[in-house]
Amino acid sequence: DIKPDNIMVGEYGQVTVVDWGIAKLVNEPDLDDVSEDIVSTESDSHTQVGSFKGTLAYAAPEQIEGWADIDQRVDVYSLGAVLYEMFAHCPPVEPANTEEAIDLFRAGATSTFTIKAKVSPGLQAIVDRALSVEREERYASVMDLIADVEALLEGERIVALKEHALSRFGRWYFGRSRRLKRLRNAHVDAALGGGWLLGMGMGLWLAPWIGSVAWLFVLIGLVPMGIFLYAWLRPIHAAEWSDETAGAKVTCQTANTSGE
Repeated sequence: DIKPDNIMVGEYGQVTVVDWGIAKLVNEPDLDDVSEDIVSTESDSHTQVGSFKGTLAYAAPEQIEGWADIDQRVDVYSLGAVLYEMFAHCPPVEPANTEEAIDLFRAGATSTFTIKAKVSPGLQAIVDRALSVEREERYASVMDLIADVEALLEGERIVALKEHALSRFGRWYFGRSRRLKRLRNAHVDAALGGGWLLGMGMGLWLAPWIGSVAWLFVLIGLVPMGIFLYAWLRPIHAAEWSDETAGAKVTCQTANTSGE
């Protein structure tokens, strides 16, 4: 039963998942969290007469409907709900009972979950994929979810996020080798940016004599200059996502713990 109440974060950041009462989901009648009989009203091979045991706000649609062939994608959904709540400060859905939850899912009311907080597009894409109503659209496994969250932390490509060319270039720029990152600490980026500014200034100064050619160089110089400014301001931008990074790390550790 993956939910915030069952995730303990220690003094040194270690994560422990408690309350494994629903780990054996099939034929376990002694669970008291939520237990409601469900009878399917549709002729669906995936549904059956049975009971739902768990916490509605963090349970996947197929788990609530009582499907016979649930797999670890229900854990993917639960982890997505936990990640959502870290930033939205509320669960993605809060149905009063199983019938209301099923109605919400079937009506498509939960097709997207927009986090009403300042989060990166990458995190939003991960949450959207993990909380997909159709399980085929979710991550195939918890490990796939972990891989995308770790990619978010490392600034690498996120499977759930469709990137445009500029984003890919920016990711390449920030994902340079450690040696280049050390050089950046020596303000090489500042030197490069200063060089571009100097070159553009010279182009503007020589424009009356060179003509339109100088303006061409100035316009070309605006592209790397924009990239430089984005890179130089990125530490400030990264500080804004510090809570996001912490939340992502907790999610990764929770997923690893629950998968052991």
